[in-house]
Amino acid sequence: MKHFYFFLLSALVCLSLSAQSKVSGDSLAADFHYLVKQLEATHPDPYTGFGGKVFFHKQAFDLENELRSKPHTLQEFWDKSMAFLSFIQDGHTYLFSLAPKQRQEQSYLPVGFRCIPDGLIVQSLPAAHQDLLGSLLTGINGKSMDELLVRTASLFACENLYNRYSVFCRNVARKQFMQQLLPDLEDTVCLNLRTPDGKEMTLEQHFMDNEDLRKAEKASLPSWEGCPEEQMAYRFIDKKKEVMMFKVNSIMARDNFEYMYKYMKGDLFRQMEFYFEERDACGYFAGYPCIAFVFGNLCHYAERDEEESLGISDY
Repeated sequence: MKHFYFFLLSALVCLSLSAQSKVSGDSLAADFHYLVKQLEATHPDPYTGFGGKVFFHKQAFDLENELRSKPHTLQEFWDKSMAFLSFIQDGHTYLFSLAPKQRQEQSYLPVGFRCIPDGLIVQSLPAAHQDLLGSLLTGINGKSMDELLVRTASLFACENLYNRYSVFCRNVARKQFMQQLLPDLEDTVCLNLRTPDGKEMTLEQHFMDNEDLRKAEKASLPSWEGCPEEQMAYRFIDKKKEVMMFKVNSIMARDNFEYMYKYMKGDLFRQMEFYFEERDACGYFAGYPCIAFVFGNLCHYAERDEEESLGISDY
């Protein structure tokens, strides 16, 4: 069972603020103090990753004082809080990203990546370099992927190697993230690539604002439609019908909903809307998907047709 811990801090829901607007240190320190309090109240083990309860409180105390010492932007507050949470090494404990208006103000690389079992490959890039689609990312600005992934895990809470790849993949195009990874970064990024035929290449790219990014002509790898689209759905993903995939977006038990109903009703409805289109809770749980029943049907179906493999997709 997964546990999700979301903290809606007042500084992060000030949608009218720019990501670069300064917020008073006292306000941010109070928000961070509340985050620490809720973390201790709800997380099964917030201490081990810090080296114990004493070290947890020491780091929390130091960061709270740092925040109080001067005004910070929302982006700076988010970055520092996420770095603090990274010690928990739990991929489900994090702060929501900045609001869309605040994300619009950031700069991005015109390159997208896709996770594969042993790394990242180029998913999209400017059309002029479409011959590099599918190339493996081996490093950035001379830094190896191993170095970059270790640094990523110090900025975001990551449970394992694949989680590091996933977090890196989602954020690598953001200039703010890249500046945290590579403090001496300028406007040019050198992507170290290995092409599908084994050649080592370097691709230089510049950061772009959102408007220019939308106008840029891009090339992309073909999309794959083999993955089931619905929650708790399963289907064959190969032509020979030897491999089946079961898609699980999230698993929420009754006690999760009861806790959210009592303490955070806004998030309760957001989670319920994940499954249901209306907001009237009456009668919802009668049709709520039961993972044991669905998974049992899948296994019976797979056994009957003698399938060799079963892919569990957890999004």
